[in-house]
Amino acid sequence: MKKWSVIIGIAVLLAASGSISVYLLFRGKTDKQHRRDIPATFASATATLAILPSPTVAFTASPTPTATLSPSSTPTATLATRVMVATLVIPDVTLPPRASPLPENLQILTDVPEPIEPLPNATLLPLPYTNFTDWVAFESDHPVVRYIAGTWMPIRSHQASQGQYHFTEDTDASVSFTFTGEAVRVRYVGFTNGGVWNVVLDGLMVDVIDAYAPVATFTGTKVYMLRAGEHTLELQNTGNADPASNGHMLALDAVQVYRPDAQTLIFLGGVLPTSTPTPTLIPASSIELLAAPPSPQPTATEVPIQVVSAAIVMGYDENANGTLDVSEGVRGISVRLVEVGTNNVLGHTFTDERGFAQLQASTNSPVLLVVPYFGESWTVQPHGSEAAQTFTLLLSPGNQPGLIP
Repeated sequence: MKKWSVIIGIAVLLAASGSISVYLLFRGKTDKQHRRDIPATFASATATLAILPSPTVAFTASPTPTATLSPSSTPTATLATRVMVATLVIPDVTLPPRASPLPENLQILTDVPEPIEPLPNATLLPLPYTNFTDWVAFESDHPVVRYIAGTWMPIRSHQASQGQYHFTEDTDASVSFTFTGEAVRVRYVGFTNGGVWNVVLDGLMVDVIDAYAPVATFTGTKVYMLRAGEHTLELQNTGNADPASNGHMLALDAVQVYRPDAQTLIFLGGVLPTSTPTPTLIPASSIELLAAPPSPQPTATEVPIQVVSAAIVMGYDENANGTLDVSEGVRGISVRLVEVGTNNVLGHTFTDERGFAQLQASTNSPVLLVVPYFGESWTVQPHGSEAAQTFTLLLSPGNQPGLIP
């Protein structure tokens, strides 16, 4: 008997006659022993099922792919890469200053050097007239010099800085000069008709010059030190004069300006800065004190510099009415502002024909208004306004000296 190599098979044949034959085939059995016919309601037909040997499936092992790492285009942050910058602002917190290293070859001066004439002529400088170092002289005819009041006349003289100076006898005359530097000095002419005029720097009167001299002389004021930057110098005629003078002349020869070079550093007052930080006390809103060391004692605070202005009217009570009348003023009396304790003269002037004189100075010390001739003095209080404290000196006519007008 022939055996078929089949695991299991089911065949269903549907003939046109309507008969269904189902064959169950098992391995090792004949088809006749396991054939079952399923009758239908319609005529049966015989169909033949051809069974072919089953194909053998062979499995071949496929190689497992290995993942390959490819380089990434995303940059990797390192410690040298700045990712974020955050600024934290804490109110009422002050960091101590840090000392900055000074540049090499730096020359530190506590005072400006004195000008040695003849000085270079600043008229040869191009605009804006700041391309210079050391001392230079701006002559009286320089374009920056502005004669803002009074009638001024140029005078030729071989003794002048560049052979010429400008003068006026108008009592309300003034001249202004704007410059950039750290020190300034005024060169002027003194003569028998020289008057008294003020030196004003950046709106503050710093000196009073008496230009009277028994013979013609070309001289200069002291050196006025300033902070670096732009400044304005003004010379103002006062209408006052020395008793020996026969006029009120204000004669400008030149303005001398000093600028240090890049390797020179000047400290005002001769005090060098210190790199030691100073602690700053900051008030707290709420403190619960459990235990603490002794509280620090407050340190003395320097009195700030303030403006002191004083005016005086003096005269002889010729009609004995107890009041200073217009015609009773005393002219040519010396009046001074003096620091208490040091006797340093802050300002000096003379009374005019009305017996009137006014002085102004900046200081942080007690000040007296002194009339040396009569031995009188008054305490002047500093204030923030421009109005001057006015004092009156009324003299008895019986004490009037014959030489005093």
